[in-house]
Amino acid sequence: MPTLRIAEWNRKRVEWPRDVRESFSELALGWKNAGRLNAAPLEWGGTDGQILSVRQWVGVLESGEYRIEIYPKLDAHLLHEGDNISDQTTLLQSLLSMIAAADYGDWIESGRASLQFEPLQFADVWAYLLGRNLAPLLRQGVSHAYLTMHDDLPAVRGKIAVSRQVTLHFNRADKIACIWDEWSADNALNRLLKCALDFLWKRARHSQSRAVLSECLSLLDSAQSVSPREALAQTERFSFSRATLRFQNAFDLSRRLLSSQSPDFGASGVQNWVFLTDMNALFESFCAAALRESGVQNLETQFEIGTLFRAPNRIRQLPDFLWREGENWQLGDAKWKLLGQNAPDFAEENEEIKAGKAKISPDDARQMSVYSEIWKRENGLVSAPPVTIFYPLLEGNRAVIRRTMWNGAELRLRPVRVKDFGDLDTVLG
Repeated sequence: MPTLRIAEWNRKRVEWPRDVRESFSELALGWKNAGRLNAAPLEWGGTDGQILSVRQWVGVLESGEYRIEIYPKLDAHLLHEGDNISDQTTLLQSLLSMIAAADYGDWIESGRASLQFEPLQFADVWAYLLGRNLAPLLRQGVSHAYLTMHDDLPAVRGKIAVSRQVTLHFNRADKIACIWDEWSADNALNRLLKCALDFLWKRARHSQSRAVLSECLSLLDSAQSVSPREALAQTERFSFSRATLRFQNAFDLSRRLLSSQSPDFGASGVQNWVFLTDMNALFESFCAAALRESGVQNLETQFEIGTLFRAPNRIRQLPDFLWREGENWQLGDAKWKLLGQNAPDFAEENEEIKAGKAKISPDDARQMSVYSEIWKRENGLVSAPPVTIFYPLLEGNRAVIRRTMWNGAELRLRPVRVKDFGDLDTVLG
């Protein structure tokens, strides 16, 4: 399968046939429309339409025999011609660690270290996440539900379906129309989980990923196998009970995986698949998990602190984080920008972000000062509260940088370790 590997926020010339490029454009547009995004995750440009530009989404897109893999910019230097499997695996392990920490809190599985010894693909990441999260829950017990059953039996079970009996089996004692409730594992939730596991089983190649998938599939053996369309339809209005709430993470990931191969995503008549992760949103979730783990109480995310205008177009102001330290309020934003190996700095002008050369732009700083001033005025404070910009740190240690803004508020640049971290409460600088 022809495969293109590229890091997020990059451009590359790709000399693929026109119909292939158009099919990938359809895939990207389908993902944009389904997620109600402002822009598609990728687009083709240039005078001949062969320049591929990708945004902050990482993952895989497949159309027919062609595949595009978009990797995090954490290790963009590893993506070069002739890249080896160990480099590719390093890239995906960093992604796996962040997703695991952000989505599942303290679920940072030490067993993932074994993934480094074999080739790792995107499907292995999703398979490992789903399998390692789901297997312990299934060992505790598969979800059961009462299902209403109908059948013609030689003896009464439950109660007699009178209308069916008198119309179809009148005056027959050897065949009785029965209706009863059965405590069954063959329910909509288990069918969805099994369908997602089957889908990943066909794509995963890593032995550890396939091992956890195999265990989960064996535990769900009593559930009926259904198509992705059926599985999604049966769980469209699924309601969780106290007994099934523990499966919510696995349920959400399964629906995302199966929705990603919907016929809505791509060219007709071509087998396709698209599954992407927004790195901006992932980094925000990762920072929120790290803040909570470090002891921050009552953390609010995307909290409306006020509006930019009084009326009519008010434009809500939503910092990524709002929390309290002692008597003082703190506001923060997560910026998925690699600021290079030297101390981060502020740019004089807004500029295109390039891996290893990005700076905090004036727009970033201005936005934080607006947050601070709005919170001060809306709450009648004497001074503007401090604000923090969280940015990813790849290696080494770096202290928090502090600057004073025009309104007297302190702006802090706080590093967040996103590679080779241990406990989640140690990632904040």
